[in-house]
Amino acid sequence: MRNIKACNISLNIIGVLAILTALFIWFWVFTIGLYISQYSSEMNKTASPFLLQVFGGIIGAFVIKIGIGIFRREPWARMALFVFWLFVSFCIIAIVLSGASDPYSYTHDEGETAFWLSITAIAIAHAIFLSSKTVKELFSNEG
Repeated sequence: MRNIKACNISLNIIGVLAILTALFIWFWVFTIGLYISQYSSEMNKTASPFLLQVFGGIIGAFVIKIGIGIFRREPWARMALFVFWLFVSFCIIAIVLSGASDPYSYTHDEGETAFWLSITAIAIAHAIFLSSKTVKELFSNEG
């Protein structure tokens, strides 16, 4: 009983964090990201600002939908968040490893590499939590 209560509290926190993350994604995309992509567009003559807007808007909507699904204990939301975390972990590891061989890369700094790898470790721990027996039971019983 105590384990189920702790899992419920953790899942509610995860739902709130998912919604806050989506709001941060939208804020970044439509402010700082737009400024950076417009500058890049002027330099390279590409359509990156529009692509960033569309892609960021879609990702933000997807993460908000997952957060709401976590609150409602919908089974698809647990699986979507699990896959999302694994995808994010894979992307971070790929970027860190690609930057490790390039001395002029922005990920060459050991402190920054350690930060991103710790984010990856948290994401993997989160995915393990989402695949635990208790969490699966919460999503199948209430969903």
